[in-house]
Amino acid sequence: MLKSIKTKFYRVGGIVLGVTLIYIICSFLLFSCFKVNSMSMYPTLEPGDIIVVCKPVLGTRIYNFLVKNPSKPLHVIHLPGKRDIERNDIIVFNFPYETWNKWEKIKMNSTMYYVKRCIAIPGDSIYIDKGIYKIKGLKKNLGNIVMQRHLSDINFSHDSKDFFYKTLPYDTTFRWTIMQFGPLYIPKKGQSISLNRKNFILYKNIIEWETQMHISCIKEKIMLNKNIVDRYKFQHDYYFMAGDNVSFSIDSRYWGLVPKEFIVGKACLILNSVGNDGIKWNRVLHTI
Repeated sequence: MLKSIKTKFYRVGGIVLGVTLIYIICSFLLFSCFKVNSMSMYPTLEPGDIIVVCKPVLGTRIYNFLVKNPSKPLHVIHLPGKRDIERNDIIVFNFPYETWNKWEKIKMNSTMYYVKRCIAIPGDSIYIDKGIYKIKGLKKNLGNIVMQRHLSDINFSHDSKDFFYKTLPYDTTFRWTIMQFGPLYIPKKGQSISLNRKNFILYKNIIEWETQMHISCIKEKIMLNKNIVDRYKFQHDYYFMAGDNVSFSIDSRYWGLVPKEFIVGKACLILNSVGNDGIKWNRVLHTI
């Protein structure tokens, strides 16, 4: 009798362990679930939505997450995916700074995940005209055009003190806002730019993250550590991410671009959605 009970216990334990291992492997290689907590992607996504990221679409990401030394570069491998990231994809990524409100030094936050829509891909030059996202040389609606038109109807004064009005690079040389922004070139791996004062302001964080060196501008000369440089070749691909709820979304307009290595994958499905009144059945298993 005792032997029979032990045998059943081991069988049940083996089944539980097997199921657990299968789930871990699947969640690592195939999918991950995330809960939406903000209105940034409204009306596409709502607080309480549980979204599924299908990793094979863009390729599963493997990285040295155990390395805590910020001086060591992030080593990321992307397994082959079905395709590359495209404009208008809804993307989950790790926030590119240690905290949500300090944007001075790029560092992947492995515990903070954001979901936004990809507006611009490597090689694009993005600009905003009267609140509407545009890419040079491309005639295509980007993001939620209805919400952008709502924003364009808001009457801001040029010296508005509204928190959401001014955008990066927060410099009087540019004076960019959510209404008039750019053009901003989105770095593509292998492409180079001239290093002048304007590009120093725009790409300072990126260059310091890629090189792990200090960059400065002294009397119109660009210094990388103690060396004068006049050109720079980008080592990574970057993306411009924005929330559909453009009037109330803290996104790439404010804190900058997302390196490809920080991207988890493409959101494909709303698995479940729970509000104050319970499950929102009209949103369950809704593809996005």
